[in-house]
Amino acid sequence: MRKWYVLVAAFLLWSITLSTQTVEHRWAVTAATGELLFGGPAPYDVAGKLSPQELRVVLFSAPNPRTQKWNGTAVVAKTAAEIMAYDNAKRDERLNNELAARMDAERIFAALTWAILDTYSAPATINKYNEARAKIVNAYKTQPWK
Repeated sequence: MRKWYVLVAAFLLWSITLSTQTVEHRWAVTAATGELLFGGPAPYDVAGKLSPQELRVVLFSAPNPRTQKWNGTAVVAKTAAEIMAYDNAKRDERLNNELAARMDAERIFAALTWAILDTYSAPATINKYNEARAKIVNAYKTQPWK
């Protein structure tokens, strides 16, 4: 019975010491602007991914790259203009990715249409391509197989 109390006491001591420890985070920071680029909790080390314009910063809590930056000695809040610039950059990145995906889909569609025409109605021409493309788009919209 006494061993049980010792085990509970040891567990409680261990959980208390565990909860008081802080997690170290390593982040890459743009030296010129203080922008937090990437990182995470130890043992994640960003040193191998750094460019000459970046430096490694060790912090004890994870910063928010949208609202915080490194000023050379500490993590500080960004200004409203800096947050707006961050949001605009993220929006532009998302829109560029969506546009690239749409353009890839359009290229694949065009290549398939051209290949089908060239295979079954050689030689493929722009007029045949445009007619076939219109038929494919119409079939896609109306779904006559349903």
